[in-house]
Amino acid sequence: MKYNNDIPFFDHGLPLDRIGFSGGRVSADIAKHGGLTSIKYYGRQQLNATAMFEADPISAWQQLFRLFVRLDDRMYYAEFNDTSIYPYGYESFCCFEDVSLKHRLTLLNDALIFEIEVIKAPANCNLSFVMTVAENCVKTTRANRQWDSFVLDADNNIMIAKALDDNRQQKSSKAEVKFLTQNSQFESQIDDYVQTSIALTSSQPMIMHKTPVAFEKDYARIAPVDGYANFIILFGHDEEKFCARWRKLQLSAREECEQLRAEYASIQDNQTQIAMPEKTVQSLLNNSRNILNSLRIKDIPGGMRAADSSYWIWGWDSMVFSDAVMMSGDHQFVEDMLDFYRRTAHPKYGIFHSINLAGQPELTMAPAAQTLYSIMLYNYYVLAQNIDIVDEYYQFARQIILRAIDDEVEESGLIRGVALYPDFPEYLGQTGNDISSFNNSITYQALRCMEKLANIAGKSDDAGHFQAFAAKMKVGFNKYLFDDEKGYYFDSVSAEDFSPRRHYPVYAVLHLTAFADELVEGKVEQIARFMHDNLKVRTGVAMLPRWDNAFMADGNQLGIYMPVTESFYRHMMRLGGYEESLMPVIKQEWSRIMIPEALTAEAVNHGLTPDNPGRKQAFGLKAWYSLFFSYYLGISFEVDQLIVTQPMATENVDVKRFYIGNKLLTFEYRFSNNTSQIELYLNHKRQSDNRISYAQLQDADTITIIH
Repeated sequence: MKYNNDIPFFDHGLPLDRIGFSGGRVSADIAKHGGLTSIKYYGRQQLNATAMFEADPISAWQQLFRLFVRLDDRMYYAEFNDTSIYPYGYESFCCFEDVSLKHRLTLLNDALIFEIEVIKAPANCNLSFVMTVAENCVKTTRANRQWDSFVLDADNNIMIAKALDDNRQQKSSKAEVKFLTQNSQFESQIDDYVQTSIALTSSQPMIMHKTPVAFEKDYARIAPVDGYANFIILFGHDEEKFCARWRKLQLSAREECEQLRAEYASIQDNQTQIAMPEKTVQSLLNNSRNILNSLRIKDIPGGMRAADSSYWIWGWDSMVFSDAVMMSGDHQFVEDMLDFYRRTAHPKYGIFHSINLAGQPELTMAPAAQTLYSIMLYNYYVLAQNIDIVDEYYQFARQIILRAIDDEVEESGLIRGVALYPDFPEYLGQTGNDISSFNNSITYQALRCMEKLANIAGKSDDAGHFQAFAAKMKVGFNKYLFDDEKGYYFDSVSAEDFSPRRHYPVYAVLHLTAFADELVEGKVEQIARFMHDNLKVRTGVAMLPRWDNAFMADGNQLGIYMPVTESFYRHMMRLGGYEESLMPVIKQEWSRIMIPEALTAEAVNHGLTPDNPGRKQAFGLKAWYSLFFSYYLGISFEVDQLIVTQPMATENVDVKRFYIGNKLLTFEYRFSNNTSQIELYLNHKRQSDNRISYAQLQDADTITIIH
């Protein structure tokens, strides 16, 4: 794969098994045969009912809104040459006989738009474009779903189909099985009936043809006007809004696509920009903000799907590694998330773990895990330097942290609660009466963050309280959760008698801030040695040692690699003096336009075939982006200064357009084998130590690190 200004680029064809696109509520996959294989719409259905159309990923025969070029009576599939891949779709070129074309697929929040532009065509050419749907082959069927076939409304130049989901039986027979992580179940608020409407229309009049045989197909044909044509596939779940939307989109589709492309280009130009010799990693980092933008639900400010397929909005998936969103230059979206999670919080249970498509909470997080909100508010202030936002959301963050520490166990400084992670902590011996290292590591960092924010907000009593509790938690964390024999942390201990569950996960500490390093003071050498010797696999990091009897016990998470759990391992490797590269797994995955939620570590030889090709996971992306700064470049940001520790970078790196508040920074990393210590320069002036106060910054500064 090549990169054209960091955009993944193919000369000929689509040489990957699957590439996923997202526009917001709509997602779609394309296969190497050039046809779509899946379309999902997140309207008002149940979370497991978003798949609307599916086709064969190998055979092109099942035509799911397949684009043809028609010259007289000859039809061609649209071919792919000089193809650019974007988070929201593609742009490609093809040539048939004497006709040259550009064709695009663009996903909006609620629609897929196929656009065709004529670059060159003979004056007497009978040129048209055809969209085909083999609807009986590609509609997603469910036991409780009733489909109405596409019906032509010639007067309005539109074909409409409807899918009706009957949820009554599922509501009445809903399983009563409860898992520990889903410890707060809300009453079902699923509608009895949910209707999804799908429209096929165009900006040009469509000529329709329907085959009358068993394998029926619908063909819609349009002719270009002034060298342009488009097909529109629109989804909706509100009949009145759906009708208004397709009428508008017939006129505005081209303009809306152009606006989306302009927004993409503007983000690329104005975001944090990273230049490095490793172009695959550079491409990933410089596309990260636009990838996250493609996952946002455009009609829900602050709402972002957890991945480009299969997932809706989840609590911790969005909040975790919020520093990455800020470091990419997007301060506004973190403001939106701060408002969104306060607005949707339950008065009793707090921040949700899961909500349904109607926006109603279904599951809630353990109180300790909800303190990710406090860390998000801290990250916002550190990089935006906006005291007004701290004042706005401080009280809500305070409520969250006080609710969490109210679950302290016997003056131990540790918080009771089932682990937020993994999904099935019962396989690690947890019972629901637990002290989780994962949860407490998050809460410790949140306490330290709230201490800093309280001081900034002028609330010294709060600051003292949070500081004292954090100090007590640090002592309890290492007294009860550390195994001196193994030199590493237990997954959990009993909240009844502090007896340990002897499992040793890579995620024992979720390293989200520099405060996490405080938890391991005096134990770094032991921890780093244990992790290096027991958790390292061929590509990435294992969830558990293979000798741990919980390894693969759930058949899934307990035997995988996840970017979100990698941060503790990488930081311990750096502090312990081990040379570990962050790059191989990033290069491996992004070379296939993937950002995994996980890679199975049941077998360690990653790379033979992708686990879940073409997927892009939000928290995987944010974890990698955050690690690039904190681990690879060795820079951490505090409320009033930045600190540079030994970078792991072994190449020159430039970072431009990085904002702290309204201060514009350029970082220059220069690797030198002749330098054993870090040399730090501000505007070419050597600094006396490895830190720079924000008070030293002017409007635009260059920070040079030689190592």
